[in-house]
Amino acid sequence: MTVFSTHIHIPAPAALAWDILANNVQAWPDWTQSMTSIRALDPGPMRNGARFAVKQPKLPEAVMTVVDWEPISRFSWRSEGRLLWAMADHAITPVEDKGCTLVLRLTFHGPLSGIAGRWMASLVQRYLQMEAEGLRAECLRQSAGQPRPSQHPATGTENAQVSA
Repeated sequence: MTVFSTHIHIPAPAALAWDILANNVQAWPDWTQSMTSIRALDPGPMRNGARFAVKQPKLPEAVMTVVDWEPISRFSWRSEGRLLWAMADHAITPVEDKGCTLVLRLTFHGPLSGIAGRWMASLVQRYLQMEAEGLRAECLRQSAGQPRPSQHPATGTENAQVSA
């Protein structure tokens, strides 16, 4: 087993951070460069058993299944493989009168976990940091009522604008 983690203070309400982090995971590519796309494979809201196709730069697409769902607190999702599988934990803890703390942890399990951990250490740590900093920036942006930047953070291409 190989474990990577990061944490960051977010000067915004935990409810806002949770809403951005867990209630619309398909929007992650809009605020973190660590994600190219996230697509729901099952209808309905985020919950235990929900599956998502997750594509990250430099990595093959992975199917992530939610295995632990505690609304407004934490969720974990896991990819499956014969020799290597990964568990990604996301936790938000309110800090009295000071926003919240985000803790991200990725754990590799299986016979190849040690090798994969050494081979991917730099990339994994960089992606965890990108996700943490991206969530913090998105929380601050939404708290301030600022519009979304016109550039997609992962690709640098123009975001598609949808109007009703």
